[in-house]
Amino acid sequence: TWDASGDPATVAVGTATHVLTSNGAGAAPTFQAAAGGGAWTSIATTALTATASIAFTGFAAGTYSNYQIWVSNAQGASTADLYFQTSTDGGSSYDSGASDYEWSWQFIRTASADVGNDTADSEIHISGNQNVSNSANHAISAVINIYLPEEAQYTYINWTTAQEGGSDWISSHGAGQRLSAADVDAVKFSWGSGNFVAKGQIQLLGMAN
Repeated sequence: TWDASGDPATVAVGTATHVLTSNGAGAAPTFQAAAGGGAWTSIATTALTATASIAFTGFAAGTYSNYQIWVSNAQGASTADLYFQTSTDGGSSYDSGASDYEWSWQFIRTASADVGNDTADSEIHISGNQNVSNSANHAISAVINIYLPEEAQYTYINWTTAQEGGSDWISSHGAGQRLSAADVDAVKFSWGSGNFVAKGQIQLLGMAN
């Protein structure tokens, strides 16, 4: 580049993955982190182990506006539903009152289709009251979207799953909400009964503001 006197000048080497960025007329360019551009950023990934629950507390107010969670090949030690709960105190406790959530769910089985819902529940059923089989090679995978959880309003989520119910294969779509206006800053997954099996992973991603 050139300095203010028109003499040749160099730009300091940037950090790996940074890009050369203009700083406007009269200022030398510098290497800077690339703009988000609407891309998802991986915040945390947890490999599933034989534990009762998996929690994510990496919700940063003002950094990310929306979140996405990828559940990959999760299975429980018992045949059970996969549950989702929220927290407003950084994960110190999770909302588990009898009327803290409502959710609806529709699915297509190998041989049939159906819908289900609950307007007052202590958790959101990601597997929609269709137990995920604990037999060998059975599991659930899902993509879950969480919208503006940092705002003091009802927190909405929706999701898509592919899961094995034991007797047949299930494809599903669902939506739910936390029935109280509050800042959600952590979430937790657990089974209706039993621990996770040590396979698969769950990953949290964020979309920059």
